[in-house]
Amino acid sequence: MAAALPESGSVRELRAELARIDRAIVVLLAARLTVAGRVIQVRQELGEKVTLRTQERLVLERVRLWSQELGVPPEVAVAMFRTLIDAGKDRSRPNRPLDRPVAVGAPALASGSAG
Repeated sequence: MAAALPESGSVRELRAELARIDRAIVVLLAARLTVAGRVIQVRQELGEKVTLRTQERLVLERVRLWSQELGVPPEVAVAMFRTLIDAGKDRSRPNRPLDRPVAVGAPALASGSAG
């Protein structure tokens, strides 16, 4: 088995920077899921449908435009946000155990949605 090569200082620094960025992304994900959960809660309290396909399309189109402006592959950004949207809907299901992982990439159907 080959021994691992020692990392140069610049690689360590770059990996540390990536770790800081990854942490910031996770903090933002938590904030987004919290706000999305509040939206779902308010819609439920108002007796409205939890899932609005038109709103989902608007979010995904906005993400596609932003990703193109910033040089991020749109398919990557859209896939990430599709996963976020589905995770938010999955978390809103009333009988979901808190310790069950959120389904990633699987289509989520909420009460009142057309599928």
